[in-house]
Amino acid sequence: MSTSNKTVYVGVILAGLLDSLALGIIMPILPFIALDLGANAFWIGALFAVQFVGGALGSPILGRLADVVPRGALLIISLVSIALGNWALLFASSIPMLILIRGFVGFMSSNLVILESIVADMTSDKERSAGLAKLRLGSTLGLIIGPAILATIGSLGLFSSTAPMLILAASVTSLVPIIIGVTVMERLRALHVKTTKKAPYSEVFKVFRSNPKVRDFALIKTLIAMCFGLIMGIGPVWAETAIGWTASDASRLMLTFGLSLFVIQIFIATNRVKWFVSMNALVLACLIVIPGMIFVIFSSSAVSLVVLCCTIGLSSAIVNITVPSEISKVSYGNVGAMLGLMSTTVLIGSTLGPLVFGYVYDHYGYVWSWVCGLVCAGFATYLATKHLNRPVKAESQPEVAA
Repeated sequence: MSTSNKTVYVGVILAGLLDSLALGIIMPILPFIALDLGANAFWIGALFAVQFVGGALGSPILGRLADVVPRGALLIISLVSIALGNWALLFASSIPMLILIRGFVGFMSSNLVILESIVADMTSDKERSAGLAKLRLGSTLGLIIGPAILATIGSLGLFSSTAPMLILAASVTSLVPIIIGVTVMERLRALHVKTTKKAPYSEVFKVFRSNPKVRDFALIKTLIAMCFGLIMGIGPVWAETAIGWTASDASRLMLTFGLSLFVIQIFIATNRVKWFVSMNALVLACLIVIPGMIFVIFSSSAVSLVVLCCTIGLSSAIVNITVPSEISKVSYGNVGAMLGLMSTTVLIGSTLGPLVFGYVYDHYGYVWSWVCGLVCAGFATYLATKHLNRPVKAESQPEVAA
């Protein structure tokens, strides 16, 4: 790996660490902020869903822009916007205002497609999975450290309200664009290659829709993301009412998720266990969520929530690297647009999921909301098994506009 590419990885890993550290603080306390403002489970589901709506709108836009304009500048704009959105949480005085802020942050948080496009430019097909794993290492460390900080603050009784924690999270995200600007901006400029030969969006969408592997893999990522949204959105609501969990207690779920991700990502990033990015691993990654869901259904306890969060973390570690790696291989130079379409598919499902899960929880109870998650995991497993030992015919390259 060249020195300049190492610099890019160091910069994005550090920036990802701080960004996810802040997210690891904010995510567990969002349901409690909403409850203080009078929300029920449905509106808490909507709070998570609107961030996915913003991401679904932002992914194709930022993805396409990432193919035609300097990615460094686009990345800085999105990071500054995220920081401003996190500061705005301090002034949210109603559920509609809270939803509006999270929608805006969700739109700008779709910048992952920019970072994945950068990695795709720097790596060959064989190196792609390891490169994406390196990209996510910082984010995963942040998901571990953030909840750990929140849990420590809670156990020590340092803060009696959520405001100081929000200030801490917003301050951390304000450092991210500075780090990117200082460490990797020059290299990002060098990576950006201007070209007038990009496929029309309709042709990129045609490849995305007609290639069975791309289509099924995007759905797999969507279904596993819905399982994650279920445990992070509904789990704390039940835990708060049934066993008296606080925001710091709920941070255990994010901490467990982060640790599970990190273990697998280390192996993939170092190329020590190539099996983790195989089709067999993808099937197993979807399959292990099923017993986790069953455990929660028949044992509604704090332990079952943590176990389920662990299985979803292990699953997500493989799915979130294998899927974009495979899809980027048929992007034909339109990697940003292709990955943007994938992210849009994921985020649309992640939008509908929390709304449905919240509605089911309010009207039918805790157990049936987890049955919905069981169905998602089962369908993801089915889609993954379709591609075991089955070569997929590659689509022809889209025609490009001169």
